[in-house]
Amino acid sequence: MKKIYYSIHNLLNIETNYKLTIPNFFITKRKPKKIHLKIIKTKNIKFPKPEFWLGATSFGGRGFLGKDLPFNIKILIKNLEKEYSEIYFSDMTERFYRNRGVPLDIFFRSIILIKLLQKNKTFLHTSSVCDKEGNVISIGGWMETGKTTTIRKLLKQGMDFVSDDRTLIDFKGKVYLFPSPLKVHSKKIPYLFRTLHAGRLFTKSISPKIAPIKNLKLSKIFLLQRASFEEIKKLSKKEALKKLILNYDYEERIDAHNLIKQYTYLSSLDLEKLRKKQKKLTKSAISNADIYLINSQAKRFYPLMNTILNLKEKHRTKYF
Repeated sequence: MKKIYYSIHNLLNIETNYKLTIPNFFITKRKPKKIHLKIIKTKNIKFPKPEFWLGATSFGGRGFLGKDLPFNIKILIKNLEKEYSEIYFSDMTERFYRNRGVPLDIFFRSIILIKLLQKNKTFLHTSSVCDKEGNVISIGGWMETGKTTTIRKLLKQGMDFVSDDRTLIDFKGKVYLFPSPLKVHSKKIPYLFRTLHAGRLFTKSISPKIAPIKNLKLSKIFLLQRASFEEIKKLSKKEALKKLILNYDYEERIDAHNLIKQYTYLSSLDLEKLRKKQKKLTKSAISNADIYLINSQAKRFYPLMNTILNLKEKHRTKYF
């Protein structure tokens, strides 16, 4: 299979022959000088000599975990705690986990978060835009709350696109572009159906204008919450941190897949230390941002938000 190279701001360079759930924005034609993560789908996997076993099919040793099931269901994970890590898996392994409802994409997403945490970077479970000066406005909330609808309204006012669902940050509140296309559900299908996997058939992706500014700074965070009343209030950093942690625990968990827990059990990878780092990173990143909680009926968040932002209708622009 053809090799694909991703370079996430040169923080994490990935070599793979598998289409990852990373924005195409990061695909590079040339192989980066330094590879940090290799993810390879292959028919031939050679396991190191086992030292320990977890049940009948999982085994490992110093710096590796292997899983070997009948029908060529095989995966090998090596050196997640080190700067250079490797993952090899068979086609049948991908099908096996997908049929069990825990696809390997979830596993790879957690791996990418672990590798970025090692570089002192993490994600907020928010969608973000920025103004012409690089001030980032980040929108958080639970699934189906109205983040995408609100982001689209901000884009129509002349804001530039930074990220959808995952905002990449560092200790100082610097924001890095992570421009996954916005996913927009059809209004013609019921809410419940949109939450099911089949709802993807009725979802389209749009690609707004990506922010041209490199020096992006987290300025404001709006946490959206559907309620029976309308209210906007400023949150303390302690209140905001609690909500943001619970929110990204739902979407950005480092142990979202059982394979990571098995690897950790047999290795020196310290998940608790990484969790603490993620919390510390988040706390530091939001320290200079203004954070608001917006309660609103029927997803009417933008009018309340605009009492803070003071955006004017005359600045409307076409964004896709």
